[in-house]
Amino acid sequence: MTRPQPTPASRRVDPDTPEGARRVALGWFLMALVGPITIAVCAGGWTVAQRFHYEDNLRGWEYGDPFPWVPVVLGAVWTVVALVVAVGKATRAARLRRDHG
Repeated sequence: MTRPQPTPASRRVDPDTPEGARRVALGWFLMALVGPITIAVCAGGWTVAQRFHYEDNLRGWEYGDPFPWVPVVLGAVWTVVALVVAVGKATRAARLRRDHG
């Protein structure tokens, strides 16, 4: 006996239901993790290159390179924006859950 394959339409989340709104909020909270991961990878890679005096490194930063402020700042901004959106979506999900019973 085989299970029916889910269609793209059946995988979609209805954000107007309490469960769908909760899943959308959870997705935004998970997207907020992209910023800290970006910051950790960039700052960590730069720190390792400075600590171990990497020269002619083809895969990343080298000794003496300036600190990677652009990805760190962009990661921080993305985290703040995603958290603001996630809190708004979580608030909406709670309101829908309260209103639907």
